[in-house]
Amino acid sequence: MMKCTGCNDYVDSGLPPQCVAACPSRALDFGEIGELQERYGRIGDAYKVSEVFPLPDSKYTLPALIINPHKNAAASGSTSAKIANEEEV
Repeated sequence: MMKCTGCNDYVDSGLPPQCVAACPSRALDFGEIGELQERYGRIGDAYKVSEVFPLPDSKYTLPALIINPHKNAAASGSTSAKIANEEEV
């Protein structure tokens, strides 16, 4: 496993990272966190969060991340949620 570099060469050229460009469902986006918050909702809104199970509590990782989880998604730190396929995590 390698740490993601965010495709620095692409971004430096004004292009999105490969994962964003290649995502067939356009579920990923990339940019300055403030611009993404304006576009998709601020972190902490009811439906746009930075904490979803099984990700760790954001106070430890301080992610620059916006997630639009399923309405039934478990919150980070949930003790009742389970990972369906642990081999994929």
